[in-house]
Amino acid sequence: KYKLVQGPLAGLGIGLGLRYTGATKADSANRIDVPSYLLTDLALDLDLLRLSPSLRGTQLALNVTNLSNKHYYDSCSSSNCSTGDARRLLLTVKHAW
Repeated sequence: KYKLVQGPLAGLGIGLGLRYTGATKADSANRIDVPSYLLTDLALDLDLLRLSPSLRGTQLALNVTNLSNKHYYDSCSSSNCSTGDARRLLLTVKHAW
């Protein structure tokens, strides 16, 4: 995570994460391959004090998982596979007194 401390975007925090899962086998006989996948996550947060002194202690945050909305299988068995989560966005507002 990186926090900007100067300029017009001062107070903005930016984070980027990568999640990798290697290829696996879906059955005990090792006949069914489940491909590997790499997912990218993003986090942004902003201290709203920069917008107005009355917003001191208030933070706005956006978290995005699977940023590229990649289609992948997160688990498989010999009879079926389940797909992983699609892109997910979570917007939060936090205030500390």
